[in-house]
Amino acid sequence: MNLVAPQAGKWLSNNKDAYKYLHSSVKAFPEGETFLHILQQVGFKNTTFKSLSLGICTIYCGTKSQV
Repeated sequence: MNLVAPQAGKWLSNNKDAYKYLHSSVKAFPEGETFLHILQQVGFKNTTFKSLSLGICTIYCGTKSQV
């Protein structure tokens, strides 16, 4: 991904530097139960997640009451 994202960015937007952050951003993002715990700490309830496309994408869901 470290090599692919900047090249894809160059092809898609004619600016490969715009996509250099992507690899480090993906690696730094908390995933799975770790991210659910963060959501719960800030008040979300009924938190769930589902990985799609062999883990390429994950959908996180939760509910939070209005104040």
